Amino acid sequence: MNVIEVVDVPYGASEDEARRLLNGPCEVNRYMLVQVLPVPNGARAFYRLVASAYDKKPGERNGNRDGKDDAARAVLRANPDKSIRQLVDMLADLDIKRGRTWVSNECIALRGAGSKLESA
Repeated sequence: MNVIEVVDVPYGASEDEARRLLNGPCEVNRYMLVQVLPVPNGARAFYRLVASAYDKKPGERNGNRDGKDDAARAVLRANPDKSIRQLVDMLADLDIKRGRTWVSNECIALRGAGSKLESA
């Protein structure tokens, strides 16, 4: 999928044909119309891909992009006595990049869920 999509509407196209051509990128691939320019043979429309963040609810944005959240939580559960900084370093050694804020929030959530995780 391209970030920019260009659609040409030929000169003399019917209203229905022009509508079909111009609405295609918006309906199918989540593009937003940026600009329409007249050209000698008709018109050229430029579309920009809408950010994936708009497709999700606020709590789901940027979540689990690398698919390693479950593995990271398993490390947190297995090491309840470690500090936040130690947990971040342990995750980094496993090639799981999580920051202190994420680790802290997850420790709090795990504690709240009845986990054995003590103050981290």
